[in-house]
Parts: sequence; C-alpha cells; structure tokens
Amino acid sequence: MKANAKWPKKAFPLVAISPKEGTFFEDHPAGVVEGAEWCGAAEKQAATLYLEFLTSSEAQERTSVAGFHPAGEPLPKDAAVLESVSDDVFKRLQALWHQVKKKSTVYLVIDTSGSMNGEPMNAARKAAAGFLKRMESQDEVQVISFATDVRPLGHLGPIHEVGEPLIEKVNGLFAQGNTALYDALSTAMTEVESAKRTRKEPRLYGIVLLTDGRDTSSKTQKLDLLARLPRREDTEATRIFTIGFGPEADNDLLKEISERTNAVSSKGDDPKTLEKIYRSLCVQSRGLV
Repeated sequence: MKANAKWPKKAFPLVAISPKEGTFFEDHPAGVVEGAEWCGAAEKQAATLYLEFLTSSEAQERTSVAGFHPAGEPLPKDAAVLESVSDDVFKRLQALWHQVKKKSTVYLVIDTSGSMNGEPMNAARKAAAGFLKRMESQDEVQVISFATDVRPLGHLGPIHEVGEPLIEKVNGLFAQGNTALYDALSTAMTEVESAKRTRKEPRLYGIVLLTDGRDTSSKTQKLDLLARLPRREDTEATRIFTIGFGPEADNDLLKEISERTNAVSSKGDDPKTLEKIYRSLCVQSRGLV
C-alpha cells in the first residue's frame, strides 16, 4: 500500500498466508514449572491439564481453522518466513492502532448515598479517578452521581477537555441521602441514546455503574428499567457494567443488568476491576486485547 493511500472503509478479514507471500513465525513454549515455591501441586495439575488441552486434536483442529500452523508439525519446505518487525516499526503500529480504532464513550454512574460512607466511598472515588486517568484523549466521558437525586458532574466531552475537572469533582464526592439507582441508570441510558443520535462516527458506548445498595427513592420502577434493557442477542447495544460494593448491594439485579447487555458484573474489592472494564470496552466486538 502506498504511503499516501487511504485505508479502505469496508472491513476485511486478516488471514495467515503461507507460502506465497510469506508469514511471520514465533515460538511460544509452554510447560510445567518445577522447583518454584509458588508452584504447588494444584498449579502443576492446572498447567498439565492446560497443556493437554492445547495439544488435543480438538484444539489443534480449531487452531488450523483459524489459520495457524499446528503445534509439533514442521513448516512446509517452500514456506516463506518473514523476519519479525523491528521495535520501532512495532511501536509505530501500536500508535497507528490507537489512532484508527473506535473511540469509547463512557458514562460513569456513581452511588453517593449515605450507605456508601466510609470505605465504599473512598474505594469508588479512587477507582473512578483512576479510570478517568487511563482513558485515551479522544475517548468521551460523563460522570453522573446519585443519591436521593441524580446529578451530572459536567457534560459529555473528550477526556482531554473534561477529564481534569471531572477528576476534581469525583475526588470531592461525599456520601449522604437515599439511593435513586433506577433513576440514575435510566438517566444514563437516555443520555447514551441521545449521544448515539447526534454523533455520526461509530463509537463504543458503555455505562459503568458503581453502587453498594438497593434502590430506595427512584421514581422509575424496576420493571420499567428492565424493559429498557436490550436483548442479549443485540451485539450493538450499549453494554452496562456493574460494580457492587459491600454485602448490601443488590447483586442479583446488577448481574441481570450486566448479563442482559453482554457485559459483566463485578465486586468492588478488586482494585483492578475498572481497568479490566476499560480494556473490555476498548476491544468490544473486536476479539482483541
């Protein structure tokens, strides 16, 4: 492709090619670790089972269908093996990927009701601020807090414009009042629908809900909220990730919301939860990591 050529708008599949044009070849050995303190009987058993799965006829057949060469078989004599790209080229490819990949539009919905007081509120503030700092400059974000009422902390915009003010507001959140969970989530869903209508470029839309309790003050009814959720087979629908803090969170509801939108429900005791969610949003429908 020429340097000034435009990338085709219509997507096309990438396949491994051999032997005509050549392909890259890498060796990734796997084995069972011996003599390490952290590798006990359970870890060795798991590693053994994993190796048996990798080398099974079923796994190797699936590997071949995906365009990869089966393990343990030599490459064809006439196969053209290309040299691995240099570090400089690899870094340029990574930079280009971040320029052309779909950007994310994320709504963070944070519970600030009285039950969040103390450690749950501290954890939610820290997690939300860290999430905002990890977002890329062209990602869009809005933060909505809720207690008795629902209160947007700013306006939807690219992280390089609204990120710092939002982080300051997030760090200043405190817990008081009741829990209008249904109203908050309904507000976020309405704003996402509006954003989808007004933005022409394709984006990845997601809602991240952080809460420790059950709804106590919403005007929106639970059944009305659930009726707005997409069907599981709708792969283009906005995904709603939920994070429950503490034992009082309505985990059954949170799980239902996430599963209905092809997302995941997590617990807030893992500091890397939001990082995992952001990665999941970035690779949505792509099959990439």
